[in-house]
Amino acid sequence: MTRLSIIICTYGRKELLSDVLSTFSCHSQEYELIVVIDKCDTQTAGLVSSEFPHVKLVESSGGLSQARNDGFAESNGSIIAYLDDDVIVPNYWIRSIFRGIIQYPSAEVLGGPVVLPNDFELPWWMPKNKPGLPLVDYGEQSHFIDFPEQKLIGANIAFRREFLERVGVFPTDIGRKYHNLWGGEERFVQFLANRIVYLPQMKVYHKIPKNRFKIANIINYYILVGRADARHFASGTAKMAYEGRPVKNFLISGINKIWDMRLSTELSSFLMVLFWIFYAIGYVYERTVNKLCVY
Repeated sequence: MTRLSIIICTYGRKELLSDVLSTFSCHSQEYELIVVIDKCDTQTAGLVSSEFPHVKLVESSGGLSQARNDGFAESNGSIIAYLDDDVIVPNYWIRSIFRGIIQYPSAEVLGGPVVLPNDFELPWWMPKNKPGLPLVDYGEQSHFIDFPEQKLIGANIAFRREFLERVGVFPTDIGRKYHNLWGGEERFVQFLANRIVYLPQMKVYHKIPKNRFKIANIINYYILVGRADARHFASGTAKMAYEGRPVKNFLISGINKIWDMRLSTELSSFLMVLFWIFYAIGYVYERTVNKLCVY
C-alpha cells in the first residue's frame, strides 16, 4: 500500500492547480497524487492528462464534499492528505507528515499552519485573527488540539485511512458546491476524532483571492457557517461526537466570548461581534426554515 495519498479537489482553476502540482516529483514510491475535477471541466482534465500524466484523475460532481469522498474512494494510501488547489507547498511538507505519524502514533487527524504568503498585505481593518479566512496558525510547537477551541481546515489536513473508513466520509449536505461558500464539512469529521495533532512543520501558504477580504464576503461566510453548524448540530453524528455534552454549552461559550468583547473600543473587536451576529442569524435561519431540532 502507498504510504500517502495526496488529494487535490479543483473547480475551474487550472492555472493554480498547475502551480501546486509542479511542486511534487513526477515519480515517487512514497505517495500518489490524485486530482478530483468536475465532470464538465474538460480544460483542467486536458491540462492534467498532458502535463502531469503521473497524476490520477478522478471526475466528480455535486460539490467539494462529494469530490473529497470520490478522491478517497480512488486512493490507496494509509494516510490521506487533502490540499486546496491554491496553496504553495514547501518541499518539507511530505516529510513533516511522515514524522508526525511516527511522533504521534495515536493521532487520527493531522494538520498544520495555513498562512498567507510572506509578501501579502492585509487590509488595514482586518482583525489580527483574520476572521472568515481559511487560515490556521497555532504557534511553533506541535501539540494535540483541543477541538473545537482549535481546529484544522481542509486546505491542509491529513487522516489515517482507518479513521475515515470507521467514521465515514465528508457529509455532502454541507460544504462548498461550486460558487456557494457553504463550509463546515472538515469540522464535521473532526468532531468524530479523539486525537487531532497540530504540526507546525506541516505548513502551506494560501493564495487567497482579494475578493475574499471584502467585509460583505466575510459576513456571507459567517452566515453560511452558521447554517452549516445548524445542520451539523441537528445530526445524529453530532450527538455521537459530543457523547452526551449538550450542544447548547458549545454555543453558549461562543456567546460569552462575544459578550466579553462588547465594551472594547478596538475596531477588530467590533468587527468580530458583527461577524458573530451574522453567524447567529444564519444559525437561527437554518433551524427555523428547516425546522431542525438541536438536542
